[in-house]
Amino acid sequence: MIGFPRHPKCAVQRGAAAYERQDYGTAVKEWSAAAAAGNPEACYRLGLLYARGHGFLANLADAAAWYRRAAEQGHAAAQHQLSLLHLDGYRAQAWTSFAQWYGAAAERDPAAADHNRALLFPNGYEVPQDPVEALRWGRAAAEQGVADAQANTGLIYARGIAGERDYGEARRWYELAAAQGSAAAELGLGILHANGHGVEKNLPTAAYWYGKAAEKGEAAAQVALGLMYLAGQGLARDTGKAAEWFGKAADQGNARAQYNLALLTLAGDGTVRDERAAETLLRQAARQKLVPATLRLARMYETGEALVPNFIEAAKWYRAAAEAGDAEAQFCLGRLYARGEGVPQELGEAAKWFQKAAEQGFAAAQVNIAAFHLQGIGVAHDTARAAGWYGRAAEQGITPPSFASVVCTSRERVSRAIRRPGWRGCAGRSRLAIPRPRLRWACSTRGEKMSTRTLPVPRP
Repeated sequence: MIGFPRHPKCAVQRGAAAYERQDYGTAVKEWSAAAAAGNPEACYRLGLLYARGHGFLANLADAAAWYRRAAEQGHAAAQHQLSLLHLDGYRAQAWTSFAQWYGAAAERDPAAADHNRALLFPNGYEVPQDPVEALRWGRAAAEQGVADAQANTGLIYARGIAGERDYGEARRWYELAAAQGSAAAELGLGILHANGHGVEKNLPTAAYWYGKAAEKGEAAAQVALGLMYLAGQGLARDTGKAAEWFGKAADQGNARAQYNLALLTLAGDGTVRDERAAETLLRQAARQKLVPATLRLARMYETGEALVPNFIEAAKWYRAAAEAGDAEAQFCLGRLYARGEGVPQELGEAAKWFQKAAEQGFAAAQVNIAAFHLQGIGVAHDTARAAGWYGRAAEQGITPPSFASVVCTSRERVSRAIRRPGWRGCAGRSRLAIPRPRLRWACSTRGEKMSTRTLPVPRP
């Protein structure tokens, strides 16, 4: 009796049934047989196995190779996945088990390590970031009606990822995806209307699209809608609804929502005042490296808003924000070093952080570093630099002391001023300007007013 190969479609179905049972070995066997016969669905499913690490060592480069085989045969889902891989690219990190294994093996026998790598990863272990390929495959999937691919293609055009920005094309693809209920596309349309990108600026229309996406659970849209309620832009101002939408996004781990909800909770605006809850929200956002939240959390610990002052925690979070480049945090960390609060008193470290903040235009830091240079505290004595920093502070409206009175101020007097418990200083005198932070409702990295700028479309 002559044996004939089983039909590839049946093999795909048998593989799917095995996969549902988590019998990955059988799934690999069935899909590999179907893929060898040229079945695009089997190629796509093998790509998913490599991407998820089911039945194989997880490797996105191998996944991309199988996606490509399916994509070239017109498989829409494979085209979309291949687009996503090329959009962000993938490179094995040094801490992965494979990278550790290869590094150790290569030290002993480079040739054998390379041979084994070729056996284990015939397609390599990296996927190059390629925006042009991302657009090519994303648009191919979008033209077949894949809603996620349409939304992603709109994103590529809106951001100009693969070339010039084209808001007309972005809007076209967003509208096609939104017609299929894509929350990402609805968010994209909200951003276009909120900013007047390719359309006339229309905040009520933006709020409409944000609302549709927010109802579907899109966290970025929930934040944007909350900001519109907070500012009363496109919608009647309602801090209660703002807090409600921030809360929904915060529950999904959105750092900006956690930060904004914390500010409302601290103020008792639209929600019950609760310093402990606000502290928790700020800490959650700070752990995601949101700098305004990190700075605000440090202030809470320094001033004791939630509990009693904790200068060690304040220094920890000021440092995190300072190392991220925030000028106010750099100034505050320098102030703690100057006082020896939460950290050892180290005037050299204080000078370093005052210098960093001063270079970013922070006026109080400019006065401080000028005083340090004038007295040779933590830095070399340099009257020319002192005069220069006082001049830059004066340009921002801070009146520095007259040069004659500054020169007459002894180093010991300044040193005593720094050491004296509770000393606060004054930017308008020759003493160091190291006041405690004034709590204020401000924006950007120098405060914590909630910005009403719309958010960019998050990458999928």
